[in-house]
Amino acid sequence: MGGRGKVQPYCFLGIGATVGNKLTLGQRTLRRRRRAGCFEHRREQRSRRADVGSRRPEQHRVPAGDDGKGQVVSWKKLGHVYAPDGSLPWARSYAANPVAEHIEGDLFRIYFSCRDEKNRSSIGFIEININKPQKILRVADQPVLAPGDLAMFDDSGASIGCIVKAGDKRYLYYMGWHLTVSVPWQNALGLAISESRDEPFKRYARFPTVPLDETDPYTISYPWVSHDNGKFRMWYGSNIAWGAAKEDMRPPDQYAGIR
Repeated sequence: MGGRGKVQPYCFLGIGATVGNKLTLGQRTLRRRRRAGCFEHRREQRSRRADVGSRRPEQHRVPAGDDGKGQVVSWKKLGHVYAPDGSLPWARSYAANPVAEHIEGDLFRIYFSCRDEKNRSSIGFIEININKPQKILRVADQPVLAPGDLAMFDDSGASIGCIVKAGDKRYLYYMGWHLTVSVPWQNALGLAISESRDEPFKRYARFPTVPLDETDPYTISYPWVSHDNGKFRMWYGSNIAWGAAKEDMRPPDQYAGIR
């Protein structure tokens, strides 16, 4: 998380393989998508909030292990890949929420969220040969994205959601952390853009791309975006209540279509 309390034990990157031995990074993408419902993006929704529910398309549940094409996929854990060694001030601990980007051939860049001594999240990366994932070829010496300016929605951390390619550009959607008083934190979603594969990611704005509002008043988390036929679609987590216990944080099914 972005900046709550005491630093917890390390999270680290692992590797998984299908039964056909095609290597890929294990992620919880299917789990996130199974929780996704559907409604219009909130900018459109504000003008027609009353009938959003009636226009929600029929939802399709994906069985655990389904590859989206009706084929059941089995996974085998191949073990530990990477954890920060603590030498970088912005990456003292954690390597969470891995997102893989294909560079060329067997070379992949794996982005992840790490934490500094104040428990603030930044986004870093490693590069690996997907066929020899335990051998780290490169470790980023600077964060891809660091916490935002003081008092902004991401001043307590930036945790990666996903990276989407559209033409030459790459869009990095992330979750910003902002610590509060009456509740532990608030999250909103931000965007950073890279003009090409070799260009750095730069924040689109200091303010959130998807802010809190009447639809999502408490927190918005871990966006996952697809780009199909010129249209962006986003899945993300939300809550409809704050509670003292974890089980009181009730998540609705949320989906946002972005033009």
